[in-house]
Amino acid sequence: MINIVYCRKNQKFLLLRSNNKYTTIINNIFEKNLIAKDIFEKIDLFPIKIINNNSFNLIIINSDKINYSEYLWCNIDEFIKKLDLADNFKKELNKEIENLNITPENIDLTYLPYGKVVEVYVLNEKKEFVIVFSALKGKFCKILSGHVEKDESFKDAAIREVKEELNLDIDIIGISKYSFKYDTPKESIFNNFFKSRGGKGKSIIARLRYNNQEIKIQEEEISSYKWIKKEDIEKYLIKEDQIDHCRKIFEEFKDLF
Repeated sequence: MINIVYCRKNQKFLLLRSNNKYTTIINNIFEKNLIAKDIFEKIDLFPIKIINNNSFNLIIINSDKINYSEYLWCNIDEFIKKLDLADNFKKELNKEIENLNITPENIDLTYLPYGKVVEVYVLNEKKEFVIVFSALKGKFCKILSGHVEKDESFKDAAIREVKEELNLDIDIIGISKYSFKYDTPKESIFNNFFKSRGGKGKSIIARLRYNNQEIKIQEEEISSYKWIKKEDIEKYLIKEDQIDHCRKIFEEFKDLF
């Protein structure tokens, strides 16, 4: 049995070049969780669905942007020819592709991990903190946040994110004992490229290193910002679990807000 990677975006099959020949991404691995793990280690992507067939595992990924030195996206005829597979294999694979029905409801998030994220409550001298509005459709409001990079601490990530998104220099004054988690809607995962199913992380409390800093927003990430008091949080955040988390932060650091 072989493992075949198929991209929903470009509707092509993936071959990797190794030892001067093109091969399937992985062989001799049959457990779905191990297949997903091996795919991530090789091309830095997780599958959104794995379909078992008597002759092969069909592994569906959501993006054609992979991290590998030499690879080839090919149609079914090229794929069969490169691997020297029989005609009946082509018929079986083609049938599976024709019957493929990937929807936001039936994608499998089992293999998508939660990303490591940090959110930052940046305080000014008036005990106001900054909220930002996403540059995405809908321009939803959120606490300033971002992904924690590999080998980066929550504190270092907080300093970097604030500098990147608002051009502000900050000093860290606290890290909350409360962690948080959020799930990305399946519709968004289906329509876009995500390496995670949501985020898990920590909340950092910081203050401006000095007043009267010039704010310059990172326009591809946020559309605008606003300084608010803790009493105004319900006017801006929509989800109750986010508001509840904010209340915990306000109580934990009540001398600061």
